[in-house]
Amino acid sequence: MVVAQAVQRLRAHGYQVKASCEHFGLNLSTYKHACRRLKYPMSQRATATSAIIAVSKANSGIYGYRRILAVCRQNGWTIGEKTVRAIMYAENLTPKSKRTMRHRSYKGENAHRPANKLLIGDLEEAAAADVVVSQGYSREACRRREALEPDLVHDFYADRPNEKFGTDVTEFACRDGKVYFSPLIDFHDNLPLVYTMSTSPTAALTNTMLEAALTTIKPGTKPIIHSDRGWAYRHPEWVSMLTDPTHDQAACGNCDPGKPCDNAWVAIPSLSRLGKSGDNARVEGFFGLLKRELYAAGINSQKMGTEEFMNYLETHLDWFVYQRLTRHPGKGYTTLAEQRALATAI
Repeated sequence: MVVAQAVQRLRAHGYQVKASCEHFGLNLSTYKHACRRLKYPMSQRATATSAIIAVSKANSGIYGYRRILAVCRQNGWTIGEKTVRAIMYAENLTPKSKRTMRHRSYKGENAHRPANKLLIGDLEEAAAADVVVSQGYSREACRRREALEPDLVHDFYADRPNEKFGTDVTEFACRDGKVYFSPLIDFHDNLPLVYTMSTSPTAALTNTMLEAALTTIKPGTKPIIHSDRGWAYRHPEWVSMLTDPTHDQAACGNCDPGKPCDNAWVAIPSLSRLGKSGDNARVEGFFGLLKRELYAAGINSQKMGTEEFMNYLETHLDWFVYQRLTRHPGKGYTTLAEQRALATAI
């Protein structure tokens, strides 16, 4: 740029451009490219910078370059990915991340020990066992095979809403205690269908969440509800709410003592294996995303009271569903609410 400016000054004094470029060892095409960039030196860059800063601030600093690029293009701004990344780096707009604590709720085994319905093995094992898998699992499993990556053994996908759910409890340390958060995540689109919050990890935290979730389930659909082996998911009240009272287990030929068949449930329970945290990776991934974005937004729960943080988390989850952009296959970036409206309209 500096050399190109020097050539321009010499040209203004009557020197030939070609001779000046040869004198400075500057390629003529490089000089012309620099002139085009110098023609509008800071106006376009400054406009792009202010737009990117505005988008980042409007979303609490949570968006990375992909979503900011999507917002810019949705607003009709012509801008490239490299420009967005360069501006975000220069303005320190890269989302921050932080390792957080996990809530542990395992307290030993009891009689309620349903199988892990999402652990199906690889493609050959699933076919041999005549297991029905989702289209999402088939696509991802085939892609991993072609890329010579490890086989996919969990079916964390759902082709339609309200087919598979996952749940768990996570904690947030606050100034005057802890907040425990219990959501039910739809594996179709990562939508937190219902959730509850409390300052203590009691059975009421998870049971109230399940009670609200069951009101949204259509009779006879029997979706899978997957969780870890925490005591709350084997609590008598939890098991009672999942049990179908119209099904006679004693007269059913498929029900064994201590092992009811799938028809014995309103929603089919599925538990992770003991000591296998990866069996609930889909929900753990949701928690990781939620906490990373809260941290990126500058939210430090340890400096907030429990009531204040619960109010903020509720507001953030509304934004997460109705405003946050997420990638949808074939439809670009849309919100979870828009994706759900499209899925239920089909």
